[in-house]
Formats: sequence, C-alpha cells, structure tokens
Amino acid sequence: MYGAERYAGTRPGTPVVASMLDVDGEELVARVAAGLGISDPWDLNQHAFTIAQVDGQALRELFATLEFAGDYLADLSRMTRLGMAGFHFFFHIKT
Repeated sequence: MYGAERYAGTRPGTPVVASMLDVDGEELVARVAAGLGISDPWDLNQHAFTIAQVDGQALRELFATLEFAGDYLADLSRMTRLGMAGFHFFFHIKT
C-alpha cells in the first residue's frame, strides 16, 4: 500500500490492487473470511465483498491475538477507509 496522498487523485472506477490481511493456515483463513462476511472461503461466488459485510469488531478481536496484531489492525483500518471511499474488495486465498 502507498500513502494516502498517492490515492488522492485516483478516478472512480480505477482498479487498484493491494494485498491486505495476509494470513496463513486453514483455520485462520476461515476466521478472517467469516469476519469479512464470507461463510465459505472456497466458494468463489462469495469472494467479492463490500465493507458493509465486514465485522470489524470480530476481526479486531481476532487480530489482537496474533503475533503481528499491529499490522493486521492497520490493514483493517486501511480497508475501512478504502471501503468508505467506494473501493471494491476481493478475497483471495494464497496457495
């Protein structure tokens, strides 16, 4: 992710690709997906999601237990701001 000033002039509809909330392990992936409003991480039909689906409190509680809590919480904050600005999100499981 770049600093906020880099996105200031981005026109609506411009695709911006960024990786956030990068986690490993099936159980953790499933818990993050659930926090994003995705009931089945392997159901590709659910991979597009909106910020309105995100359970921020559940994700904050989960991230607080992880080694890199600050990084995950910063990503969640970025995601929230981007979502409020109209950006779209897609869930991706790294394999």
